[in-house]
Amino acid sequence: MSKNSAYPELNKASFETLLRLQFTREEVLVFFGKSKTSLIEWVKKEYEGRTFEDVKQMCTMQTQVRLKSTALKMSEKNPAVMIFLLKSICRMTEETPVQKENNDKNVISFTNSIKIATKALASTDNSPYIAGLPEKTNNNDNENQDHE
Repeated sequence: MSKNSAYPELNKASFETLLRLQFTREEVLVFFGKSKTSLIEWVKKEYEGRTFEDVKQMCTMQTQVRLKSTALKMSEKNPAVMIFLLKSICRMTEETPVQKENNDKNVISFTNSIKIATKALASTDNSPYIAGLPEKTNNNDNENQDHE
């Protein structure tokens, strides 16, 4: 803190720490007790003409890199962290492939049943058997043949 102020001194280290913690411009202004104009001028001077947003983006990227690096180290010992990193960084998912059932046989069987039923209804023959189906054999004839 400066001697004449209740606010901390505005310096690069403190400023970048606040930006890494995702402080907004307004929060930085309140923290250091500065006006918007004085902060803009200070940032241009200290960061060679860059804007507040440019410096904040740079600090945010540094934080993201550190966090990812730390998480990678943690994942060596913790499988849950590894899974999280694979999902978040590598965009992997846990989708299980959906297997299509082969309903072709059911469709063909159903279609044939409809054709047979349609023929039976259209038939003028008063046969007791449905057209298109094999005629019923008399089991008694077969039994007689076996006994002979």
